[in-house]
Amino acid sequence: MKQAGASLHSKVQGHSAMLSSTIIEVDGIFVGAAILVDGFNARRFYAAHDKVRSLHNETSPDLAVLLRTVTRQFRTGQGGPAAA
Repeated sequence: MKQAGASLHSKVQGHSAMLSSTIIEVDGIFVGAAILVDGFNARRFYAAHDKVRSLHNETSPDLAVLLRTVTRQFRTGQGGPAAA
């Protein structure tokens, strides 16, 4: 897991600003990013790999929980939020 540079985007058309993102890698493979969004006390997962696509836009207030969920999904390659 690597910390990406913090980004501070202006609110556009009622959308919340992204405060920062954390790159998520599993077994050395980039699978997505956890995005800290202004106005929410949680991180939103942006899926970038097909094995975790079913978790796209999942949210978690705890980065460690989100990381475990994404890692489990990536390694099994099946299921999704309901199966996690």
